[in-house]
Amino acid sequence: MPYIRTDDKFYPLFDGDLQLVEPTFNGVDIPPGYARVEPTQPPISTPNQIVLEQAPTLKNGTYKQTWQVVTLTDEQVAERNLQNLKTRAQTDGYTFDDIKAIFESGSL
Repeated sequence: MPYIRTDDKFYPLFDGDLQLVEPTFNGVDIPPGYARVEPTQPPISTPNQIVLEQAPTLKNGTYKQTWQVVTLTDEQVAERNLQNLKTRAQTDGYTFDDIKAIFESGSL
């Protein structure tokens, strides 16, 4: 579970980070100046959108994850598709002709 340093809103921090601050941290007793950030469900996005985590918000004494949906331009979508193709070529061993066929079929 993520944590936030409350004085300067430094985020995200994790169990190991808090153990560096307080070696006896056991995941339960949060050191002073830090707070647990409750996870929330990211919003649903479309293929031409990305979801970005934002700074947590404090509501009723509890920090909660927040999200932003960003709509990509046509150029950004094309660049993302190209990067996906390059990744598939590198990790899956596809040839240029394989990648071209995948791209043209629209199955990316």
